[in-house]
Amino acid sequence: MNLLNGVWLSICSIGMNGWDNTQKLVNSYPEYPIVTAYNDLKVLEGVATNKSEWYIPSVKELEDPCFTSAVYTVVNERLDLLEKERIDIYYWSSTENNKFTAYVVCLNDGNKDYGFKEVNYSLRLVSAF
Repeated sequence: MNLLNGVWLSICSIGMNGWDNTQKLVNSYPEYPIVTAYNDLKVLEGVATNKSEWYIPSVKELEDPCFTSAVYTVVNERLDLLEKERIDIYYWSSTENNKFTAYVVCLNDGNKDYGFKEVNYSLRLVSAF
């Protein structure tokens, strides 16, 4: 257990609403890659699905069973068979650690850490409905 997991219970109720977190990131840090990637993906997804309510999931939302390591492994095995690029391990969450960092979740093992908002991690959007 790393330090982050050791203090996880103390922060689990902070910033767990992905929609609200995303709006705060967009309004407060428009220059960070996490926000520019969000804006680009939102446009692409909105065009593809005719929806505009996409957001970056919170750390808690990324812990959903559909993002487990078993699913991650199966999806990557299928992508290998199709000779397509595998999905990345670390994904941004919308849950901030502080002004400069936000939490990332490792889909391979469920570990949580934080990364500088200037770093390019993968981003997966979810839809509000």
